[in-house]
Amino acid sequence: MSRSLRSEMVRWAMAGLAMSVAGLFGVALAGNSTSLPLKPTSPWIEATASSIAKVVPTSFEVADMASLTDTFSQFGYDLAAIKGGEGDVPRLFLSALPEDLSEASVAVRKSLFIQAILPLILRTNEVILGERRRLLAIVARRAAVGEIDADDQAWLAELAARYDVAPHDIEVLIERVDIVPPSLALAQAAEESGWGTSRFAREGNAVFGEHTFITGRGLVPERRDADKRHEVRAFDGLHFSVVTYMLNLNTHWAYDHFRRARANMRARNEDLDGAELAGTMHQYSERGADYIDTIRSIIRVNGLVHLDDVSLVLMLRGHGAEG
Repeated sequence: MSRSLRSEMVRWAMAGLAMSVAGLFGVALAGNSTSLPLKPTSPWIEATASSIAKVVPTSFEVADMASLTDTFSQFGYDLAAIKGGEGDVPRLFLSALPEDLSEASVAVRKSLFIQAILPLILRTNEVILGERRRLLAIVARRAAVGEIDADDQAWLAELAARYDVAPHDIEVLIERVDIVPPSLALAQAAEESGWGTSRFAREGNAVFGEHTFITGRGLVPERRDADKRHEVRAFDGLHFSVVTYMLNLNTHWAYDHFRRARANMRARNEDLDGAELAGTMHQYSERGADYIDTIRSIIRVNGLVHLDDVSLVLMLRGHGAEG
């Protein structure tokens, strides 16, 4: 085990950060007199065929682009200010992008897309980071006392199964249970969905272009070759698309280079660099090097690196509410 990894585990253990994932999911919408003028949908459930389901803050729908803009304004969600380090991102979890998003100017469309997807990315990273902290604390505790309790053993087994790792292969599990830099996730979502205007984003809440070979689980590409059988996976909400994207990067063999590069950044105690990690995405698209150049360009041109260090507000309150 590397010295930096051992130090990271000790830091989390000493800081008492072995919080449960359930604790992270306990953050809810704070009640106040300024209510959301939104139509609530079903709770966000983090689930895949092989993972557990967890209820998270309720997502919302909007009728159109104007309603989305008004909602962001109500909660003081100013993207330029956040990029400048002023304030946190509100816990506004959009279920589906407005159908008229394509009618906006390029600048407005980009801003709304980033504002819509960023909270979902941050929330998913928040949960993953909570799992990582608990994992590191368990490993540190086992190293210190030689054993862990039954609850931790069961949690560790479930986590390992979800990340497709043998429970005893702790080094690999630690490498996989980690976040994706928001800059990288946002850039890939923008490219794969045409900034939220693609058919797959509009009809299937799919912003990362993930393929499935299970008939009926997705949307058939209009230009799919006759000998191909893949579909672009569709989701019940944008949140599912984000969760499965991150699970894909954290488990699929094609992104082993990504995980190793990320682990090396951790070992050097560096911030995770989305633009550098984009260089490992050569298998995400058939375009290879050209795709990587495009992702890096999106990160640079849109200043997405400034969003890598932002976080969600602890509680969601209406703009101007007291407390």
